[in-house]
Amino acid sequence: HTIMTSDGTTLLGGDDKAGLAALVELVRHYKENKDDVHGDIRIAIIPDEEIGVGTERLDLKKFGCDVAYTVDGGVMGEIDVESFNGFKGKITVDGYAAFPGYGKGIYINAIQILSKMIAKMEDKRWPQNAAGRDPIWWIHTFTGDVAKAEATVFLRDFELDGIKVQEKLLNQYKDEVLKEFPKAKVNIEVEEMYKNYKYELEKDPRVVDYAKEAMQNIGIEPEINFVRGGNDSCHLCFSGLLSTNLFIGMQNMHSLMEWNTVETIEAAVKTLVSLAKVWVDKSA
Repeated sequence: HTIMTSDGTTLLGGDDKAGLAALVELVRHYKENKDDVHGDIRIAIIPDEEIGVGTERLDLKKFGCDVAYTVDGGVMGEIDVESFNGFKGKITVDGYAAFPGYGKGIYINAIQILSKMIAKMEDKRWPQNAAGRDPIWWIHTFTGDVAKAEATVFLRDFELDGIKVQEKLLNQYKDEVLKEFPKAKVNIEVEEMYKNYKYELEKDPRVVDYAKEAMQNIGIEPEINFVRGGNDSCHLCFSGLLSTNLFIGMQNMHSLMEWNTVETIEAAVKTLVSLAKVWVDKSA
């Protein structure tokens, strides 16, 4: 759910119910407060944004916006100004499915080899062991049999050089298992999913500065933060529409214990109204 404008005010986004509630409340607010200053407002409802490609099919030229704000952040006052770089890899192992009883010297179990590779992955990079600006990786899927096994691995780091380090480590593990199983075949392919939007966003400081001012104008202390994941701002920024992510108050996100408060959602709506006014005032 994203609100954007064509003349300097761009507002809301997120895939959570709280974001949708804020969107509906914002529309209601403007219907009941017609004298409140704001620019033209564009609204787009978009699919899942967790991998940073929720706006991939949004026709930005037709949409005609100058800047964008998504509302999918955490605690009150949060402004997320960067994200992970997100890459996805596929590890494929070809073994040899000989009859086990007579397999000496010829039997090659692809599951065993792939399991050994995964066991070598540094523990400190697994999500349960990382926080703050630590990079992470994890195995997302694992399928196969004796003859062939495949795993999907996700790589995350705030720096692109860090992604290269992770790729280098995976290939190191590949070389190590091939020394033990020289007749096996192991292939690793890595592709980009989304990139850290920080450096694109910094091309126009107003996007963040106006959000900070809008919050301060209504008594909310801005808190600059980063996302240990992706969001819509990733694709928007690299598509030429500068964007950043604002708070909506969700806690324990993506779990059965996820929760929010009405007060935080109301504060998010007030922030959006204030932000629309700041853009108009600054653009006059």
